[in-house]
Amino acid sequence: DGPMNLARVQFAEGDLDAATESLKRAANMDPPPPSWTHSWLSGVVNRQQGNLREAANSLAAVLQTKVPDRGFDFSLDYVVRNELGLTLGDLAQQAEVQGKEADYLDYLNQAKREFETVLETDSENVTAHANLVEIYSLLGDQDKESFHRELHSRYKPDDNAAEVAIPAARRRYP
Repeated sequence: DGPMNLARVQFAEGDLDAATESLKRAANMDPPPPSWTHSWLSGVVNRQQGNLREAANSLAAVLQTKVPDRGFDFSLDYVVRNELGLTLGDLAQQAEVQGKEADYLDYLNQAKREFETVLETDSENVTAHANLVEIYSLLGDQDKESFHRELHSRYKPDDNAAEVAIPAARRRYP
């Protein structure tokens, strides 16, 4: 557990190179860390480092993981699926910059499918709705863009609510 925990801390502190080294050490431990934990952290570290294909592969591996004896089915994990969708979106942007139109559209549609799958599990997921607004805008589908924009606005938390509620509550209940 040591190298995995160290990799988590290093990632949180922004030391991606050290996190990568810790992940390599963790993979060689006996016994190795749970594959889903290692793949998840490898995916987010790789994405931050710009290793987008490796990140997408690691995140997709997590989503394919099932551990029946522990009741784990990571295909329903919307946090991992959102991260994969964001990574696919990054790959689409990269393909667009490189002038690879077919790859651009392919990655964009893959990202769209991931975010739509998130909404099958969590219909109020603001990350999925926000990214679908962007994707449908890029694809030129104004109806679906508007649909997801409305839902994003509905489910997005009010960022200023605490700033209003806490002082009012403190005045009322000193």
